[in-house]
Amino acid sequence: MAMALFNDYAKKNSIDAVADSAGVAAANGVSVSPNSLAVLDEIGIDLSGYKSKPISRDLLNNADLIV
Repeated sequence: MAMALFNDYAKKNSIDAVADSAGVAAANGVSVSPNSLAVLDEIGIDLSGYKSKPISRDLLNNADLIV
């Protein structure tokens, strides 16, 4: 959800930055919860196609900042 909020803000404010999301204990391919989708939909953000993913070496190598 934070990724979607940041990316929406960056796009609307012409900020050249993109957030990605992954977890150290995340299952691969799990959909966003219906409650999160509903909240994001209320503010015009569609995250319905997003699926969870575990952190990977490629993600780490391509990141400028990890939070």
